[in-house]
Amino acid sequence: MNKKNCAGKKNGFTLIELIIVIAVIGIITSIAVPNYMSYKNDAKVKADEITAQNIAIAVKVELSKGLTLENISNSGYKKIADGYFNGVMPKSQITGESFIISIVNNSNIAVSTTKYKLYPEFQKIN
Repeated sequence: MNKKNCAGKKNGFTLIELIIVIAVIGIITSIAVPNYMSYKNDAKVKADEITAQNIAIAVKVELSKGLTLENISNSGYKKIADGYFNGVMPKSQITGESFIISIVNNSNIAVSTTKYKLYPEFQKIN
Protein backbone atom coordinates (compact mmCIF):
# COMPACT_ATOMS: atom_id res chain seq x y z
CA MET A 1 0.00 0.00 0.00
CA ASN A 2 1.31 3.42 -0.88
CA LYS A 3 1.31 5.70 2.18
CA LYS A 4 1.55 8.93 0.13
CA ASN A 5 -1.89 8.51 -1.48
CA CYS A 6 -3.67 7.69 1.82
CA ALA A 7 -2.17 10.60 3.72
CA GLY A 8 -3.28 13.29 1.22
CA LYS A 9 -6.92 12.16 0.96
CA LYS A 10 -9.49 13.97 3.13
CA ASN A 11 -12.93 12.64 4.14
CA GLY A 12 -16.09 14.71 4.68
CA PHE A 13 -17.99 17.57 3.05
CA THR A 14 -16.77 21.04 2.29
CA LEU A 15 -18.43 24.09 3.80
CA ILE A 16 -19.84 25.10 0.39
CA GLU A 17 -21.51 21.69 -0.04
CA LEU A 18 -23.14 21.95 3.38
CA ILE A 19 -24.40 25.50 2.70
CA ILE A 20 -25.92 24.39 -0.62
CA VAL A 21 -27.73 21.47 1.05
CA ILE A 22 -29.10 23.75 3.78
CA ALA A 23 -30.25 26.28 1.15
CA VAL A 24 -32.07 23.56 -0.84
CA ILE A 25 -33.80 22.31 2.33
CA GLY A 26 -34.86 25.88 3.13
CA ILE A 27 -36.33 26.39 -0.35
CA ILE A 28 -38.26 23.11 -0.20
CA THR A 29 -39.59 24.01 3.26
CA SER A 30 -40.67 27.49 2.15
CA ILE A 31 -42.77 25.88 -0.59
CA ALA A 32 -44.15 22.94 1.40
CA VAL A 33 -45.25 24.61 4.66
CA PRO A 34 -47.77 27.11 3.17
CA ASN A 35 -49.27 24.36 1.00
CA TYR A 36 -49.59 22.09 4.03
CA MET A 37 -51.33 24.82 6.04
CA SER A 38 -53.75 25.43 3.17
CA TYR A 39 -54.58 21.72 2.92
CA LYS A 40 -55.03 21.52 6.68
CA ASN A 41 -57.49 24.45 6.68
CA ASP A 42 -59.41 23.00 3.71
CA ALA A 43 -59.71 19.68 5.55
CA LYS A 44 -61.13 21.44 8.62
CA VAL A 45 -63.70 23.26 6.48
CA LYS A 46 -64.76 20.00 4.80
CA ALA A 47 -65.02 18.27 8.19
CA ASP A 48 -67.24 21.09 9.45
CA GLU A 49 -69.41 20.87 6.32
CA ILE A 50 -69.98 17.15 6.88
CA THR A 51 -70.69 17.65 10.58
CA ALA A 52 -73.15 20.44 9.76
CA GLN A 53 -74.90 18.16 7.30
CA ASN A 54 -75.16 15.45 9.97
CA ILE A 55 -76.56 17.95 12.48
CA ALA A 56 -79.15 19.12 9.94
CA ILE A 57 -80.20 15.54 9.22
CA ALA A 58 -80.54 14.83 12.97
CA VAL A 59 -82.68 17.96 13.42
CA LYS A 60 -84.87 16.96 10.45
CA VAL A 61 -85.39 13.49 11.92
CA GLU A 62 -86.34 14.94 15.29
CA LEU A 63 -88.74 17.41 13.63
CA SER A 64 -90.35 14.53 11.75
CA LYS A 65 -90.81 12.71 15.09
CA GLY A 66 -92.81 15.67 16.39
CA LEU A 67 -90.17 17.67 18.22
CA THR A 68 -91.10 21.35 17.95
CA LEU A 69 -88.90 24.35 17.39
CA GLU A 70 -89.29 25.37 21.02
CA ASN A 71 -88.25 21.92 22.26
CA ILE A 72 -85.20 21.90 20.02
CA SER A 73 -84.05 25.31 21.20
CA ASN A 74 -84.68 24.48 24.89
CA SER A 75 -83.64 20.87 25.46
CA GLY A 76 -83.58 19.34 22.00
CA TYR A 77 -79.86 19.88 21.50
CA LYS A 78 -79.17 17.47 24.34
CA LYS A 79 -81.57 14.94 22.84
CA ILE A 80 -79.89 15.30 19.45
CA ALA A 81 -76.45 15.01 21.04
CA ASP A 82 -77.47 11.91 22.98
CA GLY A 83 -79.17 10.25 20.04
CA TYR A 84 -76.77 11.04 17.23
CA PHE A 85 -73.40 12.18 18.57
CA ASN A 86 -72.66 9.93 21.58
CA GLY A 87 -73.85 12.50 24.07
CA VAL A 88 -71.68 15.39 22.98
CA MET A 89 -72.60 17.98 20.37
CA PRO A 90 -69.63 18.36 18.05
CA LYS A 91 -67.59 21.56 17.97
CA SER A 92 -66.33 23.30 14.86
CA GLN A 93 -62.87 22.24 13.71
CA ILE A 94 -62.27 25.78 12.44
CA THR A 95 -63.37 27.92 15.38
CA GLY A 96 -63.60 25.41 18.23
CA GLU A 97 -67.05 26.81 19.03
CA SER A 98 -70.46 25.19 18.95
CA PHE A 99 -72.39 25.10 15.70
CA ILE A 100 -75.23 27.60 15.29
CA ILE A 101 -78.48 25.91 14.23
CA SER A 102 -81.25 28.03 12.71
CA ILE A 103 -84.67 26.65 11.84
CA VAL A 104 -87.21 28.59 9.79
CA ASN A 105 -90.79 27.36 9.26
CA ASN A 106 -90.10 23.84 10.58
CA SER A 107 -88.34 22.89 7.37
CA ASN A 108 -85.49 25.21 6.40
CA ILE A 109 -82.50 24.33 8.54
CA ALA A 110 -79.25 26.27 8.45
CA VAL A 111 -76.07 25.30 10.29
CA SER A 112 -73.19 27.74 10.60
CA THR A 113 -70.23 28.90 12.66
CA THR A 114 -69.12 32.45 13.32
CA LYS A 115 -66.91 32.32 10.19
CA TYR A 116 -68.82 30.08 7.76
CA LYS A 117 -72.35 29.19 6.75
CA LEU A 118 -71.99 25.44 6.29
CA TYR A 119 -75.45 24.07 5.52
CA PRO A 120 -77.37 24.01 3.16
CA GLU A 121 -74.73 25.84 1.09
CA PHE A 122 -71.18 26.74 2.00
CA GLN A 123 -70.51 30.48 2.34
CA LYS A 124 -67.77 32.43 4.03
CA ILE A 125 -69.12 35.06 6.41
CA ASN A 126 -67.18 38.31 6.31
